[in-house]
Amino acid sequence: MRFPMVCFVFAAISVTLAAQARAQDAEGAAPPPAPPAQPAPYALPFGLRPIAAATAVRAETAYGLDSGASSTVVQYLTASYAPIEPLSIFARAGWVDFIPEGKASSTAFTNVAVGGLWSGRITPELRYSATLGTGLPVGQGGGATPNPGEAAAIAAGNLARSRFEGATMFSPNDVAPFVGGDIAWVSGGLTLQAEATVFELVRVTGSPTDPDATKTSLSMGADAGYFVVPELSVGVEVRDQSFLTTPAAVQAGKTARSWVTAGAGVRAHLRLAEHVWLRPGLAFFQPLNDPSPTISASSYHIFQLDVPVTF
Repeated sequence: MRFPMVCFVFAAISVTLAAQARAQDAEGAAPPPAPPAQPAPYALPFGLRPIAAATAVRAETAYGLDSGASSTVVQYLTASYAPIEPLSIFARAGWVDFIPEGKASSTAFTNVAVGGLWSGRITPELRYSATLGTGLPVGQGGGATPNPGEAAAIAAGNLARSRFEGATMFSPNDVAPFVGGDIAWVSGGLTLQAEATVFELVRVTGSPTDPDATKTSLSMGADAGYFVVPELSVGVEVRDQSFLTTPAAVQAGKTARSWVTAGAGVRAHLRLAEHVWLRPGLAFFQPLNDPSPTISASSYHIFQLDVPVTF
């Protein structure tokens, strides 16, 4: 009986000593590395550019309602490709359906815009991007003898998009190089973003008597977004398009020098795969001043649906 007892005591001592040795080794070893910090979630704006370069496809529909007068539907498709992390190249094209009350409807293709975006970070929270590109005058509604229906559709589509891309997408007689920049603060579920873009429109087709051989335009915007839950953000946005020069239409009082719209909306953030995100957004925008003497800000309303997918 003594031999089994001795074996048992020896085994117990061995287990105890081994446990103490493991504990000492654990105390002396370096702690495991902490997992990398996840970047703060970014609330994608509704009309402003994304702050980061990405490979993505974005389908957009804007519905402009001039109460009692007309309705306009503008559809965009934008594709971007990021060959390296800070750089993406993009192209955008669109289509307009214009439906005036009591008159025949009309349609038109918009111009095409192409360009590149370079993004980076100043601090972990402060991000920036710079954009360079041009609008290509391939849309309908232009030329020396424009089709009246197409020209009306292009003019209406410009309003349905808050005149924000008027230089690139809705100026069928002009090539429109542009340069712009964005800066955004992203921290703790809050995104604050500001944007400015300068466009130089140069007439390349149209009537030779057109008094505006060149025009200079400035678009500015500000957006604030906040994540209510990880899958849903809410946002408010203000957009302004102003002419820095004085086009003939502004001088004649046919259009406002500046047009400001403001709105709010919601956006879902859905992860479809490891690197694939779906972020559909729905927003409503209201003009703050009259775009022209014939259209009242109080009677004009803009609804916007966009569905971006990033890869």
